[in-house]
Amino acid sequence: MALARLKLVVGVKIPDTALCNAAVDLLESSSPAFLCTHCLRTYVFGSLAIKGIGRSVADEEAAFCAAALHDLGLVPDYRRDNRFEVDGAEAARQFCLTHQVSPERADLVWKAIALHTTADIATRLADEIALVHLGAGLELFGLGLDQVPPQVIEEVLENIPG
Repeated sequence: MALARLKLVVGVKIPDTALCNAAVDLLESSSPAFLCTHCLRTYVFGSLAIKGIGRSVADEEAAFCAAALHDLGLVPDYRRDNRFEVDGAEAARQFCLTHQVSPERADLVWKAIALHTTADIATRLADEIALVHLGAGLELFGLGLDQVPPQVIEEVLENIPG
């Protein structure tokens, strides 16, 4: 799924950079289709949720990479002996470092992925970290779904089906 096709979903601008495209390439080459769409919707829903609580993300590229790669620890190529969140975070950090992302930004991606299932922690940290937590919670469990207008959900599912 080329990011150029997605550019804008329900007012959420999808970062169309070399790094973000490489993240999607990794996601698509390693994950089943349902996981790919879940990860992309996580970014869109997370972006909407962050805006909805009056916060904003400073590093959209890091937030996108974290959302796109947040479930790498569930796929065999990246599964190790840790919790899936930590295995995925390790894989994503290595991906970032390989793509010349600074160690500080790679650590931000690591934290967003490693902490995406820990509500009491993730929402108290950087907005990029909260975005992945909120987006995954909304996408997977419907947490906060009552705050999203039905037409927005319909548009997200229309643009990122699966």
